[in-house]
Amino acid sequence: MIVCNMLISNGFSANKATILSGIPKSTYYNRLLIKENKPRIYIPEKNVERIIELCSMKITYGYRRIWALLRREGINHNPKTVLRIMREYNLTLKKSVHKGRLGRKNLYRARGPDELWEADITYVPTIGGGTTYLFNVIDCFTKL
Repeated sequence: MIVCNMLISNGFSANKATILSGIPKSTYYNRLLIKENKPRIYIPEKNVERIIELCSMKITYGYRRIWALLRREGINHNPKTVLRIMREYNLTLKKSVHKGRLGRKNLYRARGPDELWEADITYVPTIGGGTTYLFNVIDCFTKL
């Protein structure tokens, strides 16, 4: 970092100085931000309070819906900023885990023929105004 600062003070651009000193540009600029104690994003306190208020009123809403409500009110922030604020105040929802057919209890997978059968009934209208019933039974293993 010292070598990079010396090169910049001697007239090199930040890009060339970081290449010559072997320091990534992102590291150089991040260190500058840390030195200046400059916050990256400023969010007014009233907007943070509004996010907390909306989350307390709409407890089933995630950050995208809260962001949409804020946008309708004229408060424009990045959705990820809203998510970050909700995480800071522990207002995010629990992630839902999708279970497939076999993840549920009491469901069975056929390992051989004649173990599991599925049935379906279909109502077929006829010309005379009546209905005919079509009843299908399928073996889940052989699909016949």
